[in-house]
Amino acid sequence: MLFPSISIGRTESLKHGILAIFSIVLLGSTIAWCMNTPPQQLTPINASLIRVGISDDAMTAQEYPSTTIGATGAFTLKGLKSNTLYFEGNATAKVAIMATATGFQLTPKQETTSTEPDFSAESDGVEIVQKAVTMANIAVTEDLVLTADDPQTSFPIVYNITRKGKMPQYRGALQILKSAKSTPKKPLLFVVNVLDINDYLRAVVPNELPIRFGVEAVKAQAVAARNYAVRPREKNWQAFDICDSQYCQAYYGQQTETPETDTLLQATQGLIALSEGQPILALYSSSHGGVAEAYPNAFSDPKTGAFPAPQTYPYLTVNPDNETAVIPYEPLSNPANLRAYLNNTELNSFDVKAPHHRWSRTWSKAELEGVLNTTIPQLQANGLTKKFIQVAWKNPTCTTPFILGSLEKITVLQYGLAGKAMKLQIETSEATITLQKEFTIRKAFTKEGKALPSATIVFSHLTSPATATTPTQLTGITVDGAGFGHGVGMSQFGASRMSELGFSFDKIIQHYYPNTTLGTLPLEAKRDVPLQLNFATLKGQKAWLHLQLKQSFTALKSPLKLTLNNRPIELKPFMGKHRLYGVSSFLSGEHNQLIVNRHPQAGDFTLWISYEAL
Repeated sequence: MLFPSISIGRTESLKHGILAIFSIVLLGSTIAWCMNTPPQQLTPINASLIRVGISDDAMTAQEYPSTTIGATGAFTLKGLKSNTLYFEGNATAKVAIMATATGFQLTPKQETTSTEPDFSAESDGVEIVQKAVTMANIAVTEDLVLTADDPQTSFPIVYNITRKGKMPQYRGALQILKSAKSTPKKPLLFVVNVLDINDYLRAVVPNELPIRFGVEAVKAQAVAARNYAVRPREKNWQAFDICDSQYCQAYYGQQTETPETDTLLQATQGLIALSEGQPILALYSSSHGGVAEAYPNAFSDPKTGAFPAPQTYPYLTVNPDNETAVIPYEPLSNPANLRAYLNNTELNSFDVKAPHHRWSRTWSKAELEGVLNTTIPQLQANGLTKKFIQVAWKNPTCTTPFILGSLEKITVLQYGLAGKAMKLQIETSEATITLQKEFTIRKAFTKEGKALPSATIVFSHLTSPATATTPTQLTGITVDGAGFGHGVGMSQFGASRMSELGFSFDKIIQHYYPNTTLGTLPLEAKRDVPLQLNFATLKGQKAWLHLQLKQSFTALKSPLKLTLNNRPIELKPFMGKHRLYGVSSFLSGEHNQLIVNRHPQAGDFTLWISYEAL
């Protein structure tokens, strides 16, 4: 079976930092099944570790001067590279760690329990007293790692932050790393949680989508969250792969796991959405209001900040949230069409029951002037938004401090194809202010301290009637809108409705991310140790094993030995770039295990499983 050449791009391994650039030329081949007992293998390594940056208590900063850590049971604190033991403790011990100019200062504290006489009338004669004993400081010059002695029953804790009102506990290990931004006068550190991606998702999915949204919706959320874990929109940090806040995905620790979500995660184990053989950027938000917006119309380039973003994705396009694939009131970039669309509260849309399917906000003129006088300077000072605000002063000498003046008019200058406000202008007596990008626009127009639910909006100017002596005057502003969040990719409330209507999770994924297939993360074989990948069976679908050589290689020169569900497989040498092997008959039950053995050409190729509807 021949297919045209397809340029794919790149995929990145979170654990090993592997960069694979490849293209498809030929699909189709035979597979050689080696039924002899395979030779003794080395223990496979886990190919699915993830590094999560733990932010501060406000979840706004990834680097800070100090932290306090411990565990729910026995633990050790060692040098990350030297393995030197600096401290070992139990559930009653904590270690305060402060970044210094040369490394870290450790201050261990051990709680002790003693009894003292108590002669009060209501006492039994004994008082239990707990004391914290502070030990001598320890100076270290290397990064650190805290691990629990029994990771199945004991979990690291970060004591100086809270998540949902509790001190968070984490599976895996905690690394304490010196920040590259540290200076002798302002030393900073990172706290990084290193754990299996499946354990990470156990503490993400219930915080992103509760079980009440429906079984298949939660499964779809698991796939989208797994995708975002391996391919976040931004990767601004060298020390870790993804942050723990809603700027990435809400990851609040082991104490937020639920048994129900754990069960559903197993049903999607190892599965991600793929486009042309690589993991997709699986963006999602609460609700779209009826139509998903195209990626460039809502996001800027994560590296350059250019807006609209130059990147386009075939699965993040304008997408009606219904079964008809018809965009209502098209084009929604037309303000009159958009207003009619927003006035329709009974739209044929999967997320029609979302709390913010349609919404409205109203300010008096004075109220909105007060809001903008506060938010515009804040957005100008914020590194995430300052690039998307331009202020043209009518009197150039009146630039500091910021004075909005009298509000005159608000005009949306540019809409996306799904009605997302991309650029708007605020006219006042003192300045012309131009805002770009939906995030900036939402943050500017707050009501009772809360940003606009979305930027799928139209403005209405409220005015007083003209009299013989007084012209019409602006008295207030109303915003009518649809949806909650950025509105790109999957609608969580829409997914919930689809689950209620009987759609399976793979159908939900392929509705919100068109032109995609489900499969596994591409793996790159190793020269020194086997790799192991666990993944779920997608019932009613064919399973294919892909072998893809990098651009600079044209042949698999020696046999590649694999094990799929304990059945040995030998892929014969071939000329070409890509081979596709049917492996449906080798899948077993609900879960599968693929082991990729060592190979002398390791690094020259990648392997992955994909599913195709029957």
